Amino acid sequence: MTLQFLGEVSDSNIPPLKDAIEDGVKGQGEVLVSLGGIGVFPDWRRPRVIWVGLKRGVKEVTYIYRKLSHRLDLQEDRRFSPHITLGRFNKRYQNIERLKGISYSYDKELGEFQVKEISLIRSTLTQAGPIYNTLSSFSL
Repeated sequence: MTLQFLGEVSDSNIPPLKDAIEDGVKGQGEVLVSLGGIGVFPDWRRPRVIWVGLKRGVKEVTYIYRKLSHRLDLQEDRRFSPHITLGRFNKRYQNIERLKGISYSYDKELGEFQVKEISLIRSTLTQAGPIYNTLSSFSL
Protein backbone atom coordinates (compact mmCIF):
# COMPACT_ATOMS: atom_id res chain seq x y z
CA MET A 1 0.00 0.00 0.00
CA THR A 2 1.55 3.30 -1.03
CA LEU A 3 1.01 6.08 1.49
CA GLN A 4 2.97 8.71 -0.42
CA PHE A 5 4.68 8.73 -3.80
CA LEU A 6 7.58 11.13 -3.44
CA GLY A 7 8.87 11.22 -7.00
CA GLU A 8 12.52 11.98 -7.68
CA VAL A 9 14.47 12.32 -4.39
CA SER A 10 18.19 13.01 -4.29
CA ASP A 11 20.41 10.84 -2.08
CA SER A 12 21.23 13.87 0.09
CA ASN A 13 17.52 14.18 1.00
CA ILE A 14 17.17 10.56 2.18
CA PRO A 15 18.46 11.10 5.79
CA PRO A 16 16.06 14.00 6.55
CA LEU A 17 13.28 12.02 4.88
CA LYS A 18 13.96 9.06 7.16
CA ASP A 19 13.96 11.37 10.20
CA ALA A 20 10.60 12.87 9.16
CA ILE A 21 9.04 9.42 8.67
CA GLU A 22 10.42 8.13 11.98
CA ASP A 23 9.01 11.19 13.76
CA GLY A 24 5.71 10.84 11.89
CA VAL A 25 5.08 7.24 13.02
CA LYS A 26 6.36 7.70 16.59
CA GLY A 27 3.70 6.57 19.04
CA GLN A 28 1.56 4.98 16.33
CA GLY A 29 0.62 1.41 17.13
CA GLU A 30 0.02 -1.48 14.75
CA VAL A 31 -3.12 -1.27 12.63
CA LEU A 32 -5.52 -4.11 11.84
CA VAL A 33 -6.82 -3.76 8.29
CA SER A 34 -9.16 -5.87 6.23
CA LEU A 35 -9.46 -5.89 2.46
CA GLY A 36 -12.63 -5.69 0.41
CA GLY A 37 -14.03 -4.06 -2.67
CA ILE A 38 -12.37 -4.01 -6.07
CA GLY A 39 -12.13 -0.92 -8.23
CA VAL A 40 -10.09 0.79 -10.90
CA PHE A 41 -8.28 4.09 -11.43
CA PRO A 42 -9.06 6.49 -12.96
CA ASP A 43 -12.52 5.11 -13.84
CA TRP A 44 -14.32 2.22 -15.58
CA ARG A 45 -14.36 4.03 -18.96
CA ARG A 46 -10.57 3.99 -19.17
CA PRO A 47 -9.14 1.80 -16.40
CA ARG A 48 -5.37 1.83 -15.97
CA VAL A 49 -5.01 0.27 -12.48
CA ILE A 50 -7.04 -2.38 -10.66
CA TRP A 51 -7.03 -2.29 -6.87
CA VAL A 52 -8.56 -3.78 -3.74
CA GLY A 53 -9.68 -1.37 -1.05
CA LEU A 54 -9.77 -1.42 2.72
CA LYS A 55 -12.89 -2.34 4.69
CA ARG A 56 -11.38 -1.95 8.16
CA GLY A 57 -8.52 0.30 9.22
CA VAL A 58 -9.31 3.13 6.79
CA LYS A 59 -9.47 5.74 9.55
CA GLU A 60 -6.17 4.65 11.11
CA VAL A 61 -4.30 4.39 7.78
CA THR A 62 -5.67 7.80 6.71
CA TYR A 63 -4.47 9.27 10.02
CA ILE A 64 -0.94 7.93 9.37
CA TYR A 65 -1.08 9.28 5.82
CA ARG A 66 -2.07 12.76 7.01
CA LYS A 67 0.55 12.77 9.75
CA LEU A 68 3.28 11.78 7.29
CA SER A 69 2.05 14.31 4.71
CA HIS A 70 2.32 17.02 7.34
CA ARG A 71 5.80 15.89 8.51
CA LEU A 72 7.02 15.65 4.91
CA ASP A 73 5.36 18.98 4.03
CA LEU A 74 3.51 17.42 1.10
CA GLN A 75 0.28 18.64 -0.42
CA GLU A 76 -1.93 16.20 -2.32
CA ASP A 77 -4.28 17.39 -5.03
CA ARG A 78 -6.54 14.36 -4.79
CA ARG A 79 -8.33 12.61 -1.95
CA PHE A 80 -6.37 9.79 -0.28
CA SER A 81 -7.91 6.41 -1.06
CA PRO A 82 -6.11 3.60 0.79
CA HIS A 83 -5.80 0.58 -1.49
CA ILE A 84 -3.49 -2.17 -2.66
CA THR A 85 -2.67 -2.16 -6.36
CA LEU A 86 -3.34 -5.56 -7.92
CA GLY A 87 -2.17 -4.76 -11.44
CA ARG A 88 -2.17 -2.46 -14.43
CA PHE A 89 -4.12 -2.75 -17.66
CA ASN A 90 -2.65 -2.68 -21.11
CA LYS A 91 -4.53 -0.58 -23.63
CA ARG A 92 -5.91 -3.61 -25.45
CA TYR A 93 -7.80 -5.12 -22.50
CA GLN A 94 -11.21 -6.12 -23.87
CA ASN A 95 -13.23 -7.49 -20.93
CA ILE A 96 -13.92 -4.31 -18.96
CA GLU A 97 -17.67 -4.97 -18.60
CA ARG A 98 -17.05 -8.53 -17.41
CA LEU A 99 -14.46 -7.32 -14.90
CA LYS A 100 -16.82 -4.58 -13.73
CA GLY A 101 -19.51 -7.20 -13.09
CA ILE A 102 -17.10 -9.45 -11.21
CA SER A 103 -15.92 -6.53 -9.06
CA TYR A 104 -19.43 -6.08 -7.61
CA SER A 105 -19.33 -9.59 -6.16
CA TYR A 106 -16.12 -8.80 -4.25
CA ASP A 107 -17.56 -6.14 -1.99
CA LYS A 108 -17.36 -8.49 0.99
CA GLU A 109 -14.35 -8.73 3.30
CA LEU A 110 -11.53 -10.65 1.60
CA GLY A 111 -9.15 -11.06 4.55
CA GLU A 112 -7.31 -9.14 7.21
CA PHE A 113 -3.76 -8.50 8.37
CA GLN A 114 -1.80 -6.47 10.87
CA VAL A 115 0.23 -3.50 9.57
CA LYS A 116 3.37 -3.50 11.70
CA GLU A 117 5.72 -1.20 9.83
CA ILE A 118 6.08 1.45 7.18
CA SER A 119 8.92 1.27 4.67
CA LEU A 120 10.69 3.88 2.60
CA ILE A 121 11.10 2.25 -0.81
CA ARG A 122 13.05 3.40 -3.84
CA SER A 123 11.71 2.34 -7.21
CA THR A 124 13.99 2.30 -10.23
CA LEU A 125 12.22 2.06 -13.57
CA THR A 126 13.80 -0.27 -16.11
CA GLN A 127 12.65 -1.66 -19.45
CA ALA A 128 11.92 -4.96 -17.70
CA GLY A 129 9.76 -3.17 -15.13
CA PRO A 130 10.35 -1.40 -11.82
CA ILE A 131 12.93 -2.58 -9.30
CA TYR A 132 12.05 -1.91 -5.66
CA ASN A 133 14.63 -1.49 -2.87
CA THR A 134 13.72 -0.94 0.78
CA LEU A 135 15.84 1.92 2.11
CA SER A 136 14.50 1.83 5.66
CA SER A 137 11.61 0.41 7.70
CA PHE A 138 9.87 1.99 10.68
CA SER A 139 7.99 -0.06 13.27
CA LEU A 140 4.52 1.01 14.31
